[in-house]
Amino acid sequence: RWTEQRNFEAVLDMMASGQLDVKPLITQRFAFESAPDAYQVLTQDKSALGILLQYTSDVSQRAIKRVALKQDATFDASKPVIGFIGAGNYASRILIPAFRAVGAQFHTIVTAGGINGVIHGGKAGFAEASTDVEALLANDEINTVAIVTRHNSHARFVTQALQAGKSVFVEKPLAINHDELAEVEKAYKAAHAAGARPHLMVG
Repeated sequence: RWTEQRNFEAVLDMMASGQLDVKPLITQRFAFESAPDAYQVLTQDKSALGILLQYTSDVSQRAIKRVALKQDATFDASKPVIGFIGAGNYASRILIPAFRAVGAQFHTIVTAGGINGVIHGGKAGFAEASTDVEALLANDEINTVAIVTRHNSHARFVTQALQAGKSVFVEKPLAINHDELAEVEKAYKAAHAAGARPHLMVG
């Protein structure tokens, strides 16, 4: 399942970057309200390859960036209050349970699509799920960030978290080249020079 998940994420990345064009695979389009007709075509028309359901409402009316998972959550600011970036298999099966076992205070879990965040965040006791990394980093209640995303994003998120004055736990690798490592080191030194003094740990 881990391999399938990574392959799925790789395909999504390729679609987002334009490397993989799926438009020629779309054979029919239906309004979302006509979804039953689309499923009928899918089961009866052997030439149907890709069926696209289209929403007529504005995206802003359908898309939200955060979902509250707990009402009136409170946190002890003298202890780590954690925001998680990433909720893949390793994060959800290994890291989150390990953090929970030692009494971590879970604030926000951020994922690209949101669904994993809601599912795993709800099970683990996070206060909210989100798709907004910037909001997590700007939240003053969160003092520690765990980064468990694709390897090529680690250094960027670590740098942003350090610039926001947060302590960081990042799953290996910290960076994938010397330039990224130099940016992390620069952000770490700048944060300490400014008096924030965040910790940085690589798992």
